[in-house]
Amino acid sequence: MKFTKPNQNSGPWLDIEKVVAGTRAKLVSEAVESEGKYGLKVEAKIRVEGENETKNVNINKPSLAALINAYGDDSKNWINKVLTLQPKEMFVSGREVIALFLIPEGYHLTKDQNKYLVIVPMQESINVDEGESEVIDPSEIPF
Repeated sequence: MKFTKPNQNSGPWLDIEKVVAGTRAKLVSEAVESEGKYGLKVEAKIRVEGENETKNVNINKPSLAALINAYGDDSKNWINKVLTLQPKEMFVSGREVIALFLIPEGYHLTKDQNKYLVIVPMQESINVDEGESEVIDPSEIPF
């Protein structure tokens, strides 16, 4: 009989298609790695502003790098930090998907010199082309 490991984050998942850009949220659990369809993935529980129920969320690589840069490599330190949610439509392996970026306060979503989406501190400017980056300033959104 074939068995699979149960997902450690039980409960509902955040519906990325319903997330409005600029929505504020906080992680309410440590992040954990689990085996996903395409290899290891990082997930945590998140509470979105205006909602009472916590939900599960996958943390993509740019968001993971920004969280580590902002708060350190121990995900215990990421809990209850205010994040700005930024969904972004993109193509991955030839299909259109919506990626969700978790942006720490004082950071913004932009493109690097190779046109990859990255999350960097506000004072860093690594844009190649003017007008191509999307900057989300968390201080402009009340929470």
